[in-house]
Amino acid sequence: SYSEQDISASEMDPVDVDYLITSGNLVNINRTICCGGDDETFFIDSVDFEISLRLKNNGYRIVKAPGAHLKHSIGEKFSPQGFFSFLKLERHSPLRFYYMVRNHFVLCKRYNKTFTLFCLKKKLSMLYEIGQAILFFPDKKEYYKAIMQGKADAKAGIMGKRKGGFL
Repeated sequence: SYSEQDISASEMDPVDVDYLITSGNLVNINRTICCGGDDETFFIDSVDFEISLRLKNNGYRIVKAPGAHLKHSIGEKFSPQGFFSFLKLERHSPLRFYYMVRNHFVLCKRYNKTFTLFCLKKKLSMLYEIGQAILFFPDKKEYYKAIMQGKADAKAGIMGKRKGGFL
């Protein structure tokens, strides 16, 4: 917990950023609605990145209060067996991983020209996530299916919540 004495004036000055995660975010609803609102077809993953980039494309600022802190964790803590047991990873279900992959491809296709650096970072992050799943998760086949289905659905423009079973 922070008190006003713990935070310097410079830490209170807002800083412009390209995006913020939704958790702990204060949103100007009118500006968001003017830009089309949340793209609910992203369902679960990257909704926050998409609206941030769309707001920026429409001339709005995304600002961060550097003195604000939020402890936030997604995924289940996971350590591989054997030689790599020292690694501390976060693991998502294959279904959540499907959404992560699918929405990553759609987001980067949509914003690669206007937010090239963001998309490059996102691609590197996704490669890291995919590498973890393929190398260390015990149910590699399920994650491989999720990756391939997410990529295929992104290419086909299939968005929203998956209907029926998974894969």
